[in-house]
Amino acid sequence: MTSPGKPSPFHLIPPLKNKQVALLAKRHRLIDPTRKLCGGGFLRRPCPLDSAYINVPVERRLMAAAMAFVRARAKVYCWGIENVPEDGPFILANTHITQLDVLIPMGCMHNLGRYPRFMAKAEILRWPLIGGWLSALAMQPVKRRSGKTREIESDSIRSLVAGQPLSIWPEGTLTRDPDKWPMTFKLGMAEIALTASKKLGYPVPLLVAVTWGASSIRNFAPFPRKNVVLAITPPVEYGDLLEGDWEEPPKEKALELNWRVHRVMEGLEGEIRGEKPPAAGVWDYHNSSRHALGEEEK
Repeated sequence: MTSPGKPSPFHLIPPLKNKQVALLAKRHRLIDPTRKLCGGGFLRRPCPLDSAYINVPVERRLMAAAMAFVRARAKVYCWGIENVPEDGPFILANTHITQLDVLIPMGCMHNLGRYPRFMAKAEILRWPLIGGWLSALAMQPVKRRSGKTREIESDSIRSLVAGQPLSIWPEGTLTRDPDKWPMTFKLGMAEIALTASKKLGYPVPLLVAVTWGASSIRNFAPFPRKNVVLAITPPVEYGDLLEGDWEEPPKEKALELNWRVHRVMEGLEGEIRGEKPPAAGVWDYHNSSRHALGEEEK
C-alpha cells in the first residue's frame, strides 16, 4: 500500500478484466470512440469558433496518429456519446487518473466533430513534440500558482459564452487518492460553469466523462491489449444554483455544484470498475485523508 497522499505506482493498478467489460456491454451499447464517425455515421456540426482556436488540418492528422497508437495498445469502449450536444457550448468534466485520461476523451470528442478547448497545465507546452501537438489542439494553458486564476477563468467563460465547448479536469492534477477514485475538486470548474450560465441565461450542459483502464497502457508489455472504458453522462442538473442576484457565484453554490458533479463521477467510475467507492469518503488533496463529501468546509 502506498503512503498517504502519494499516488500508487501505475503498474500496481490491475487492468480492467474482460469479464467486467462483458457486464458493461449487457447494460450499455459500447462503441469504439477512437474511430472517426464513432457516432454511427452522424457527425456533429463543428463550432464556427473552431478555426479560431484549432489548426483543424493539423489536428486531424495528429489525432489520427494518436488514436492509432491507442488502438495498438488498448481495446477502447465507450457509451454515452448521445449525450454530447450536436452544437453550442458544453463543459466536459473528466477524471484524471493518468495523462492518457486527457487523450482518450479528447479523441472521442474530435471524432464526433466537436472540438472543445481544454485546460491543462502550462508546463506541458514545454514538452518535446507533445507541446507543439497540444498547441494545435486548442489547449488553454493554466499557469498554476501564477496568481492569474481569475484571468484564466474569464478566458474560459468568454469562449463558452461565444459557443465554444470546454473540457476540464476539475481535480486540477492527477488524483492523489491511493485507490484512484476522484479526489476533492478545485472551485474553477464550478465557477466557470455558473458564471457562463448566468451570462447566457441558461445552464451550460455540464457532462461528466469517466475514463478507466488507461493507466494500464503505461505497462511496457504491449500485449495483450488493455481494456479501457470511457463513459459520458447526461448533463448534471444545476439550474437552481443560478437563482439569485449575483455576478460572481457565491462559494456555497460553487461547492454544491462540485459535490453534484463529484457524486456522478464517483458513481460512474464505480460502475465501470465494478466496485463501490470508499465508505470513508472522498480523498482530500490538502489533508491527505478521507472525509464525507461536502465536509471540507466544516
